Amino acid sequence: TQALCLDQIPESLVIVGGGVIGVEFAQIYSSLGTKVTVVELLPEILPMVDKEVAQVLKQALQKDGVAFINEAKLIEVQKSGAQLTAKIDCNGEINELSAQYVFVAVGRVAATARLGLEALGIELERSKIKVDANFATKVPNIYAVGDCNGQIMLAHAASAQGIAAVEHALGHQAYYNPLTIASCIYTSPEIGSVGLSEEEAQKRGLEYIVGCFQLNGNGKALIDNKGLGMVKIIAGKQHREILGMHIVGPQATDLIAEGSLAIGIEATLEDIVATIHAHPTVSEALVEAALATDGMAIHRLPR
Repeated sequence: TQALCLDQIPESLVIVGGGVIGVEFAQIYSSLGTKVTVVELLPEILPMVDKEVAQVLKQALQKDGVAFINEAKLIEVQKSGAQLTAKIDCNGEINELSAQYVFVAVGRVAATARLGLEALGIELERSKIKVDANFATKVPNIYAVGDCNGQIMLAHAASAQGIAAVEHALGHQAYYNPLTIASCIYTSPEIGSVGLSEEEAQKRGLEYIVGCFQLNGNGKALIDNKGLGMVKIIAGKQHREILGMHIVGPQATDLIAEGSLAIGIEATLEDIVATIHAHPTVSEALVEAALATDGMAIHRLPR
């Protein structure tokens, strides 16, 4: 919040945290001329995003001048005149980064402390309000939706939970499917993800197939951003149902709704391929990615 209220553009900025907020602000300030360094504790940025997709964005940010230091931990920040010095632990080696500002973007927690919730009988777990499948607490007629229950800290998830809670409170059968909730990253290129990443499918021991299509084979993407990005689809090997969809490129945050719908109605690769997508649009790349699971993408550039 403070980073949106600066009186002037900083000359240099160290961002602690390579998650969604960290990379979004890295691009904002880098595009304004700030020298930006992102420090991330884990081996890669955007740990919740499919690695292959996250790598496309990382390379784009590096091309724009953003520096990344992975597997590094912030130890302390010291003030030195008009500058700040951030001490970073990189696998036991202490490095110092000098910058005008240090921006902490390591996540948020629900602001539920000191509200007296426990006195009402409402259960909390690490600041998160415990709820059932209908978002009801153990106290009759009290529901908790959105960030305060800590399930999925996204605005559209909170809205969907609120609708489901109201429907349940009024005695209706509520419908809420968390598997269809997409995550969106508003960088350039944008990222839209829904369902399982390839890494998650591997961890679950699922039999799956993957289709990838580079956007340099899509005419509209070539116009929009010179074809930077890709579409990646994860599908079940036996029934070919859509398990995950990941888009990095122009309009990704809009196009990912098709992936949410596909997962919600248990659509297959054939359902996507059989749906005629308008031309020229970036959405055509979704069909190409579905075809690519069988090596049949039409507009893949020749090797």
